[in-house]
Amino acid sequence: MDVRLRHTLLGQPLVQKYAGLIRGLGDDALALADSFALEQCVKRDWLLDAFANG
Repeated sequence: MDVRLRHTLLGQPLVQKYAGLIRGLGDDALALADSFALEQCVKRDWLLDAFANG
């Protein structure tokens, strides 16, 4: 719970900053950004296990 709270408190103020960075970009740059969408992510169980088990 603490981690999610910290990520929310730290991440939320950055939204405006990053919104300003992508504002006005062309279609090519935005298409590249789409490649980082959650739907494009690949779940790597070995990495999750490494984080969970240290």
